[in-house]
Amino acid sequence: LSKTHGMGAGRKLKTHRRNQRWANKEYKKSHLGNEWKKPFAGSSVLEHFLKDELEYS
Repeated sequence: LSKTHGMGAGRKLKTHRRNQRWANKEYKKSHLGNEWKKPFAGSSVLEHFLKDELEYS
């Protein structure tokens, strides 16, 4: 399939590009939010270790 042409094609081009941006890893990482904002997700032992180290230093 090719790109749409014409004066009325702007909305389709814009929404298609907006949907395709989520395939870009950097864009997804900076705009997703939840998963990437937890640096210690799934590593509870390491998290407690680092918290203890910071408290005693």
